Amino acid sequence: MEFQYPFYATSTELPDGLSLDDYRHEFYRNNRYMGINREYQIQGGTAGTQPTFTGDPLFSGHYVILGNTIYFDAQIDFDNITSFGTGQYYITLPFPSRYGKMFREGCLHDNDTGVEYHISGHVDAGSDELWLFTTDVTGQRVSDFPFEQGEPVTLTTADSFHISGMYIVDDQP
Repeated sequence: MEFQYPFYATSTELPDGLSLDDYRHEFYRNNRYMGINREYQIQGGTAGTQPTFTGDPLFSGHYVILGNTIYFDAQIDFDNITSFGTGQYYITLPFPSRYGKMFREGCLHDNDTGVEYHISGHVDAGSDELWLFTTDVTGQRVSDFPFEQGEPVTLTTADSFHISGMYIVDDQP
């Protein structure tokens, strides 16, 4: 018997002959990575000249699998960057997205001034490249603008950003 969602909440909804404890054991045995916080290696760059670093970039990525849904968290520290490159920044997600999606759960920390700026990201269907944006105000309208060196601020090694969100993948990884 293959155990898939839905997760049965009460013993009256269980498949015949299974106790709730047996069901939970079989479900998690067959879906052993589900709900476990795992690390992933973030890649990234720009649409133009690539950034350079002393040593490996200080990127930290984690994800949790919930069926075909992925929750990811990416932390990017600029401490060892020697050149910020040119053009719009992107980072990779742990797995390609099934659908195009905009993530709005990001923040750039301008530690020189103590100001925080909104960071968002967009991924196309079938891709794992998350292209990063910040917001800009024109008149009374707020719109997305590519996140790059000088926009929204001139970046320094004291700065960092993070972004997270949930998205759907084609098959459970």
